[in-house]
Amino acid sequence: AVFSAVTGEFKRKGFCAEGSIPLQARHGEIVIETDEDCENCILRNGVLEPAPADLGLLRRNLVQRIHEYLDEKLQQPVFVFGTMFDADATARQRVGSRVARLQRGDDLPAGWMGWRDAENNMHWATDDATTVLANLVSLSRAIEDREQALLIAVWQHKAAIAALSDIDGILAYDVMAGWPA
Repeated sequence: AVFSAVTGEFKRKGFCAEGSIPLQARHGEIVIETDEDCENCILRNGVLEPAPADLGLLRRNLVQRIHEYLDEKLQQPVFVFGTMFDADATARQRVGSRVARLQRGDDLPAGWMGWRDAENNMHWATDDATTVLANLVSLSRAIEDREQALLIAVWQHKAAIAALSDIDGILAYDVMAGWPA
């Protein structure tokens, strides 16, 4: 493992071997020989030791992982009308702008070829503007409902993490459980 005296951090992650001895120093870094790499360790008097568990830091790391998983889930297609439709940020913007256009009373854009699903199949190519609007509103509602269900899962995870009172519970917590499809 390499400990940076400048940042106070280790450059590789893993677990700490107690009592490891620094071997050499170079450019503000100390190269430390350990049985395994270090993650939650401190250098004290030239000896690498396990750092005391910081429950707040561990909780924040879990919450960060939950938000990363939320971002991943929000990018996934949504199932509606018997097929999967894209629901990432670009798709949500396009659905919203097309709904706004049709609600203003504007017709379908020139050259309307339909709406593509996540598998690149066309839908609603021959439908009139009123039918396309109804379908896009339904698609938008499905995306919004899924997003709300995902946010509820985030809030439930955060509450569960806040209630954890020991390191074993925090380390055992499964951030992948309890999410809607």
